Amino acid sequence: MISPLLLEKFVKTFGCKTARNIPGGRRGIFFIVSCVFLVSTPLLAEETDPFGFMNNDIIAPLIDHTPPGKLEEGDPIKANVTDNKAVADVYLHYRFGNKPAFLFVPMKKGKRSLYAALIPIENAVRQVEYYIQAFDTTGNTSLRGEPGSPLRLTLKKRSFYRKPWFWAVVGLAAGFVLYDGVQDARPTPVLE
Repeated sequence: MISPLLLEKFVKTFGCKTARNIPGGRRGIFFIVSCVFLVSTPLLAEETDPFGFMNNDIIAPLIDHTPPGKLEEGDPIKANVTDNKAVADVYLHYRFGNKPAFLFVPMKKGKRSLYAALIPIENAVRQVEYYIQAFDTTGNTSLRGEPGSPLRLTLKKRSFYRKPWFWAVVGLAAGFVLYDGVQDARPTPVLE
């Protein structure tokens, strides 16, 4: 037989309806099992609710991003984005200088939870304002930075010596010099 005090404590702990009038014995045990089932149903919702009727995800994605301050052309902006269920989409919203409208590009998922996107660059050095927006599969959204108070960085064109074409030209020039040096090092045949 179940003690009425134990039953009352159980009811208060798990928030089931009052059990003052429920007699002990089998009915009390049935009541406790029923309460445990009702309390644990949301915990089992993922396995028992394949169509999402009992969806109770209220947690927005978490964006972990430190603004780089300066960024060269071709270097992506990166952020770690995680969610308790699944991340659906991540966008990088940006604008140059004091332009009123933000443009946006989707951030591509890399390894694990790392997302990255490139900002297209027009002039030599530009001030860029940006923010990152993430959505999970249930529609919860979060921001790192905001349209009213965006994050800022300086975006500059990559120096010529850091571009691949520069090193291709240097390699070709070095190859010609070495090839020409090999030609000169060969002994010339002596005709008698």
